[in-house]
Amino acid sequence: MVERGHAFTNDFGDIDAPFYDALINMLDRFCEDLQRLPNWPTLYENRFRSRLLALASTADIGWGYGDAVQDAVGELEAAWQNASRVN
Repeated sequence: MVERGHAFTNDFGDIDAPFYDALINMLDRFCEDLQRLPNWPTLYENRFRSRLLALASTADIGWGYGDAVQDAVGELEAAWQNASRVN
């Protein structure tokens, strides 16, 4: 959902704050749920890391959306790096 909404607004232009709020909420939930999985660092690295980094690198969109995406992905990236050092 987040990737589709993100691509839609990049392709067709700015939408509105509630739209971006919904995307941010879904991304935050995804990041939280991912970190609850037993082997989440491996799953993140193998399936989601490149996609989320690409999302963050193209998130220069209004309504605070870009900042929220970069924060969420940055926090997940830091947690992954910490978890990778431990294992």
